[in-house]
Amino acid sequence: MRCLPFLLLAAFALPCRPVPVFAAPVSPPSPTSETVDLSRFFAGYEGAFVLQEVATGRTIRYNPTRCAKRFAPCSTFKIPNSLIFVETGVVREENQREKWDGKKRPLDIWNRDQTLKTAYAASAVWYYQRLSARVGAERTRRYVQALRYGNQAVPSRFDDGPPHFWLDGPLAISAEEQVQFLKRLQAGNVPFAPRTQAIVKRVMVQQRSGNAVLRGKTGTDGSWSTGVTTLGWYVGYVEKAGRPYLFAANITGGVNPSGPKAKAIVLRILKSRGLL
Repeated sequence: MRCLPFLLLAAFALPCRPVPVFAAPVSPPSPTSETVDLSRFFAGYEGAFVLQEVATGRTIRYNPTRCAKRFAPCSTFKIPNSLIFVETGVVREENQREKWDGKKRPLDIWNRDQTLKTAYAASAVWYYQRLSARVGAERTRRYVQALRYGNQAVPSRFDDGPPHFWLDGPLAISAEEQVQFLKRLQAGNVPFAPRTQAIVKRVMVQQRSGNAVLRGKTGTDGSWSTGVTTLGWYVGYVEKAGRPYLFAANITGGVNPSGPKAKAIVLRILKSRGLL
């Protein structure tokens, strides 16, 4: 199976406040964890969902066992990959143009020059494979390890064709780990320059609605030869009135699970909770 994208360093802690000498210290609120039944949103699919409010640490999970299960990240890896491109200078800014080679590929939107911004939105595989090859396996592996991203499995060499380790392995990550990575990214606690993070966070924006900003990325595992998909991801975070909420979901089973379908499920959940 090949993963096909479709169109569409410390954990965060609340800051400590000074305590008067003779006053009893007040502890910050303890994070709470809750398992919730969201099966009505996942009808027809086996799924996992994690949602965490950064300010309080409150976390809800649907299907906790599956939330800890690792899958290939597919196009959700475009988030760390984009950080790596900018940090290494392979990409200077989000509108830097990369020339299309003229080779026809399955999606028309791929068959044109791309920038980081357009390639992220279109999940243009050729763009990410070409630039990953420029970064190289050794630098990529060092950054993935520094990010503590999933199982951190990046090949030692890219010598068997265009890089594809995020598409069909060996790289793998769970929904829980996706949220922890996003938590560090949202807080600016990742080993990348502030400018790098700012560029990628701009690229990640998918929706603005009132006082809510949604950043995210889909990912899909499937086969172009059969047209059958087997895994869908949607990960990201929404900032509602300045308060960030991190999320990750994946689906399998049912009829052609995909990134867009996982995204539709997540959006319904977020809306039901008043976050969008």
